[in-house]
Formats: sequence, C-alpha cells, structure tokens
Amino acid sequence: MNVAHHHPLRRTGVLIAGAALVASTTTALTPTASAAPQPIWDDSPTPAFYQTTQAQRGMKHGTLIRSQRVYGNPVLGSHRAYRTVFASRNTFNKPITGSAAVVLPTKVKAGTPIVVINDMINSLGRSCQPSFALDAKHGTVYAEHNERAYKEALGYLKRGWAVILPDFLGMNGEYGANIMSGRVILDAVDAATTSTVFGLHTSKAVLTGYSGGGMATMYAAAQQPFYSPHSHIIAAAAGGTPVDLPWMVNLFQKLGDIPNPAFGYATGVLIGMEREYGSHRMNVYGRMTPLGKSIVRKSRTLCHDEMLKLSENQTPKTMFGVTDLLSMQDLVKVGRENSLTYYRPIPTMPLFIYGAYTDIGVPLSLMQRVVIRYKKARPQLPIVFAPQIGPNHMDAFRQAQPLVQRWMADRFAGKPAPNTAIAFPEG
Repeated sequence: MNVAHHHPLRRTGVLIAGAALVASTTTALTPTASAAPQPIWDDSPTPAFYQTTQAQRGMKHGTLIRSQRVYGNPVLGSHRAYRTVFASRNTFNKPITGSAAVVLPTKVKAGTPIVVINDMINSLGRSCQPSFALDAKHGTVYAEHNERAYKEALGYLKRGWAVILPDFLGMNGEYGANIMSGRVILDAVDAATTSTVFGLHTSKAVLTGYSGGGMATMYAAAQQPFYSPHSHIIAAAAGGTPVDLPWMVNLFQKLGDIPNPAFGYATGVLIGMEREYGSHRMNVYGRMTPLGKSIVRKSRTLCHDEMLKLSENQTPKTMFGVTDLLSMQDLVKVGRENSLTYYRPIPTMPLFIYGAYTDIGVPLSLMQRVVIRYKKARPQLPIVFAPQIGPNHMDAFRQAQPLVQRWMADRFAGKPAPNTAIAFPEG
C-alpha cells in the first residue's frame, strides 16, 4: 500500500516522542476510589482558579466555568492571555474539569481565525501545562517547558489569529489517555467560542499538533462528529503522530538489557493511562520493581526533561522485572483503545498529515496505514499526506511548518480543501 509519494526509509537517530502532561487536583478533583494508589498521582496543591464543584463539572461539556486574565508572560508580551476552566468529560463520559490558555491578537474582529496548538507536553506534572505556566517566572522549568508552544502561538498572533492551548492531559495528567485528551481539546474550543468573553463566537478553528500533541489532535478530530457535532473546528493538521502505543512499548523493549535514555516515555505513558483507567483496568505501578516504583514516585509531579532524566538508561527488566511488557494483556488492551491504528471512528474534517519515514521512533509508515484506512472508508475525505525528509522527529516538524501554515490559511479563507492522499490496494 502507498499513500501519495513514498520516501524510502533511512535509518538515522531520532527523538522518540510521546505526548504528555499532567495534573491532579484537590478535593474537587481527587481520583476515584477505583483509581490507582496515591503514589502515582501528582498531589501538589491545586491553584484555587482550577478548583470546581461537582455541579460545575456536571454542566454541559464545553461550558466555560470561569476565565482569568494573566499578565507578564515573557514570550506573549502584551497580548491578552487568559486561563480558562470548563466542563468536560473523561474517557468514560464522567464529568471532569478541563482547562486551557486562550491568547488574543491585538485586534479581535468578527470571524477572527483560531489556531489550537497541541504541543508536546510529555510530562507527569500538572504545572507543566500551557495554562498553568502562563504566569510562570522566567527561567523556571515551567516557563522553559512551554516556551516553544508560546513562540509558535506568537507567530499566529502576529498574523491576527487567536490561539488556544489546551491542557489536553487533563487535571490528573493522564499522559497517553487520548480519548480523554481529544475531548478536552474539543471542549476547550467550545468554551472559548460559545462564550462571548473573548469575542470568538463567530470564529472558526483549526487544530494543529505534533508528536503527543498529534495523537491528541487526531483523537479530537475523530470524536468531533459525535462528541461535539456543532464545533467551530473546521480542519486538523497533525504530524509525527504515534498511532500504536503497544508498538512503541515493543520498540523500547527490543533493546533488551541495553540502557535506554528515553525509557521515561514508556514509563510516563503507562502511568498516565493507569491514572485515567485505574489499577483495576491497567495495573502498572503494582507490577513495578522497587526501583521502578521509586522513580515513578519521584516523577509524578515533574515536567518532561526531569521525568526523562530520572528514568534515564532504564530497561523493562530494571523497571518491571520482566523483559516482555506486552505479555501484560491489560496494558495492551488499554494501549490499543488509545491508539489510532485500532480506533474505529474516522474524522470528517479536512486533514493535513505529515512526518518522516526516517523517524525511527515514530515512523510515518504507521500513520500511513491509518490514512489508507480513512481513505478506503471515505474516499472523498480531504486529506493532504505530506512526507518530510527528516532525518528525525523534530526536523520533520520544522520542515513542514510553512506547508502547514499555508494549508491552515487556505482553510480560514474558505478555499476548497485539497484531497491529494491516495490509497492504493495491496498487491
């Protein structure tokens, strides 16, 4: 099978990416009784702004609960930046609190375009998320962690576009729980556009995300027709998207006893999904070695770089005492539920898909299979499939940005969405 033009796979080094972020909450947002034991949760104090009542969380999902102007962000400068809290739903359709940052251009007028940035959060700490870090002091880990996303936002703001940065891993930092992440993104857009607070009630939005943010973006696009059918979202662009979490876990364990500097990604995503599903559905922490449990307890409030550092050069054997994590069927089942390869709903909005075949950690060939399935089911679904040269994960992101931004501008301008991806039958 092929989609558009197939670039030969070149083996080169690559940054293995996931997605991430985190959080936990006070009494208003404590884990359910069936959830995992306390050691896996970020139990740091929740800022008062993010605390909500059961009645507020039970409102129609996508309802804005409150917003707060935030000043002094060193990247966003004088642009009006807000943090928002809204009603949302988790994987099991239970009420939760969602949050996001909303940043406005100098002038907001009727129909001001909105770009929804789903960055590579890749963390297990709530304070690492975009809205939480809006007023983080310059030089802190939280400000540095979000600097790339804020700089990307600044480029759109200078074009006169508004920006939404969802905290798509939720209040409990469920890294890898992509069904929930997609819902938080959809509700973040609804909260900003159904309220009159920001002047965006006549605006259209385009989703964009990369790596872990690409997973969340695609899950939002796939769920939009039935979860948020009246959404203002008109298109989605996703790159470097991991589409098969069990495949990625297997990639890590293929190294065997060879120390893996990126093992924190595997640990983080497994713990993040246990946070969402509970140990009765996915027992991760309970199976870990004493060393693994110690690393998780120390990682549960940390941002990406610190989290990776703690798990640096670990292996399945040192963290879990086994060499075959995929023998744990509960892990595989939950992983598949949050992997696009196996997720049956298909987006109906125009898509722009990109990445690099040379990305060993997140090869575009796996996403290509998903696109082929989409095209077979919906031949008229407008998809642009845009392979990049690479040679690795972040290079593909940088190379594609001019194409992605031109495609987004055309969607905002109302131009017909191109449909250049072609699914060829096997054999």
